[in-house]
Amino acid sequence: MKKEILAIAISSLLMSGFAQSATIYKKDNGDRLDIYGGAEIGGTIVTKRDKSPFGDKSKSYVDDSFGTIGIKGQTNKFYAKLEIDAERTDWTYENNFRLVIDKAYVGYFLTDKQTVEFGRTDTAYDHYDAFGDFSNQLADEVSEAGDQDNTIKYRGEFGALKVGISYSAKGWDFEQDAQSIYDENGIFLGKKGSYVTDSREGEVINGYAGYFTNNLTIIAAAETVHNRGELYSLHGKYKINKFAIGGFTSYSDRDGVNKNSMTYVLSGSYDITSQLTGYVVGNVYNDDNNDKDDQHIVIGTQYMYAKNVKLVAEAAMGGNTGTLGYLKAYYWF
Repeated sequence: MKKEILAIAISSLLMSGFAQSATIYKKDNGDRLDIYGGAEIGGTIVTKRDKSPFGDKSKSYVDDSFGTIGIKGQTNKFYAKLEIDAERTDWTYENNFRLVIDKAYVGYFLTDKQTVEFGRTDTAYDHYDAFGDFSNQLADEVSEAGDQDNTIKYRGEFGALKVGISYSAKGWDFEQDAQSIYDENGIFLGKKGSYVTDSREGEVINGYAGYFTNNLTIIAAAETVHNRGELYSLHGKYKINKFAIGGFTSYSDRDGVNKNSMTYVLSGSYDITSQLTGYVVGNVYNDDNNDKDDQHIVIGTQYMYAKNVKLVAEAAMGGNTGTLGYLKAYYWF
């Protein structure tokens, strides 16, 4: 479920020219070095603990707080970025914090609106995998690869058209001997330290193409993982005055829990004030294994206290995991 809104916000901040990051130095020719970061503090309230998607079934509140700090520099057309995350391992029984290198890459501006990057970075698909979903946490999501090691990525803008494509070689950070945890009745509770990072998919090729205007955006994306299958999605958003409607549909033919599955998400939002927004998100998930089918609705609000401070409250109802609540404060610089 985690969609890392903080990471998306920081990425947007950096793409807009280091708008609020702290500048270590800046030269007249454009060379610069900046430090940035943030924190999201909060978590999920669980009602049906035995069906919770999180690790420790004895808890009704699961802390999934998150922090990040990074440094980004630019010299002429070259730039580089190193980012370290402190995140809760909320899929394990202990739910401890862990430190991971989330990004470490070098990039080059081919033109003002075309870049190429290489290293550990987001795949192209990862930039828009949640587009059309107005929720912050509890809606369904596209299960694309996310950050990957050994990734080369191209992104470009041509008027209203935006495109991206990336290739990732196989990573190496899956722990083969992850320890399974069971309670006194022999019920499986989760695994201890399943992954060092999330670069686990192997050889990945993915990309997107989108049409972006002030009111209407449509994006198509696809991914293939070597020897595991494909993933496709179509996303959209339309905004008029204070109202917005959006959503996406995705199909996964990938081996594993999402084999031959369809996901449908439809969102609606209304700007109550210039800072406060309310939203409703409907979710339908179907696959060949009928006991995994799920439908639920998310209702929430978000308050933009400032351009870099957001407060979120939402609830999910009707799903297989029971009613879930979600409270979190986001801050980034």
